[in-house]
Amino acid sequence: MARKKSNLLKMTDIKKKHKELDTIETYTFDDGKELKFSPFFKVSVIEELLRELAEKMNYAHEKGIEINDTFVLHYINFLCIKYFTHLKDSISDEFEKQLQEMEWLIDTGYYSKIINEVFLPQELHKVMDAVTDINSRAIFFEKLEKDLQRKLEKLDIFRMQILSKFDNNANESVE
Repeated sequence: MARKKSNLLKMTDIKKKHKELDTIETYTFDDGKELKFSPFFKVSVIEELLRELAEKMNYAHEKGIEINDTFVLHYINFLCIKYFTHLKDSISDEFEKQLQEMEWLIDTGYYSKIINEVFLPQELHKVMDAVTDINSRAIFFEKLEKDLQRKLEKLDIFRMQILSKFDNNANESVE
C-alpha cells in the first residue's frame, strides 16, 4: 500500500508563493504605450497604500478639501495605480499634484483601462476589503468610546449623588 504524500505547508511552499507575488507583467494599450504592473497585490504593499490613503485623507480634512464617496473610490484606485504599476516612480507624493495626475489619468482613458482591464478584480477587492475592514473597526471603536463616555457620565452623576447624600448627612449630624 502506497503512503500518502504529506500535504503539510512548508516554508519552501510559502517562499515559492511569495516569489510569485513579485511577478511583473506588461500591458500594451491601443496607442502602443506599455504599462508594467504587478498582477498580484502584496498585503505589505496594500498596507503601505492604506497608510498613504489615511495620511492624505487627514491632510484633505485639515485643508478643508471636500471629499465625497466617489472621490474616495477614484483616489483608492489611483493609489492602486501608483503602488502596483511602474508609474509609482513618476506619481507625486504631494496631494494637490496627485489630484492633477489622477485627473489626467481619468481624462485620457488610461485610468479606466487600468482599473477595468489591467488589474484583476480580485486584487482590487483585496484593497477595498482592507479599507472596509479599517472603516468598520473605526466605527466600532467610535461607538465603544461613546458608550464608555455615557457610562462614565452616569457613574459621575451617581458619584455626585452619593457625595451629596454624605454631605447632607454630615450637615445633619453637626446640627
